[in-house]
Amino acid sequence: MNNKFLGAYCQYLNDYLSIDEIVEIEKKDKDFFQQNISHNLYCPECKLAPLSIVHGDSEYLRAYAKSVHGEDCSLMQNIVSNAAFIKIIESDSNNEFLSKKLNDFADYIFLPKKNNQVLTPLTIEHGIDENAQTDTTANKKTKNSKYIPRQNISNGIFVEDIGVYKFFYGELYLIWYKNKNNDNVKKLLAFPLHHNKKSVFSITMSSRVSDYVKNDLPIQFNKLQRVKVVFLSVLNKYNNYYNFHIKHSAHFIVKS
Repeated sequence: MNNKFLGAYCQYLNDYLSIDEIVEIEKKDKDFFQQNISHNLYCPECKLAPLSIVHGDSEYLRAYAKSVHGEDCSLMQNIVSNAAFIKIIESDSNNEFLSKKLNDFADYIFLPKKNNQVLTPLTIEHGIDENAQTDTTANKKTKNSKYIPRQNISNGIFVEDIGVYKFFYGELYLIWYKNKNNDNVKKLLAFPLHHNKKSVFSITMSSRVSDYVKNDLPIQFNKLQRVKVVFLSVLNKYNNYYNFHIKHSAHFIVKS
């Protein structure tokens, strides 16, 4: 079970806040934080379980004891291991499966929730049977669901995500960057909503992948535009900058 959060939904602001933003608000105005923010932080996915900030060597958020998450909230399930997830990703036969998961998750995050929508598309049993158990009452085998890890990057990336495959999502300012040194690799510069020079990162892909992505991505060279995206990748660090590489066009979803 996951009980460590690096972001939260703030009911008072009706917005998602990273742990860095929450700490900054607390430092700037403790009275405002105590009156309006501290008791209005909830699970970033189901928005039901209340969270509290934990101070230490590094700040994070955790759920209160006996707090209740929404039904099938992925953040209270066991996470699929990075090694197991990589095996699923590396199999070409799973591209359609992953594409559907990405599209369903994009709809779940960015479109209005339906009254009967209670299950998150992040749950996964595909190719995972190490936790298979026997249900003696039903006399059949059942699997413990695991969930695909995800991270909201609307407000920036986290170094904790380096080397871990996830569904990354959020609203970003994107612009195509002309790569003069290698025309076979296309690059997007990405700016979080509240960005500075240090928070800029890149998203790269082959020219073949970009040909498909450009059909859904209404972005012109030298023109910064705000879009909603969900993509499957892993965060890498090269010298002083961070990059995501998109291996397949089905792994990058744009929502207008």
